[in-house]
Amino acid sequence: MAGDPDVPNAFDVYTVVVLRRPTDAPELSDEELDALQVRHLAYRAELRRRGLTVANGPFDEQSDQSYRGMSIFACDPAEAARLTDADP
Repeated sequence: MAGDPDVPNAFDVYTVVVLRRPTDAPELSDEELDALQVRHLAYRAELRRRGLTVANGPFDEQSDQSYRGMSIFACDPAEAARLTDADP
């Protein structure tokens, strides 16, 4: 198969990250939650602009309210974890 133009030499690497609200999340005022959400969305938008994510989005309906959203990263799991840990 070497040299076959339909067979890639390497595959793209993507990592799916599911965002969940932790059970021990701090209690925040509505104003604090709004400010946190703005920082979170700005951070995720910057990752997208830099080409580090290919998709981000919230979960509107789910059976478990702790599930908040997901991102698809264009990198390996270790880098996706590092970038997710830096999210406000």
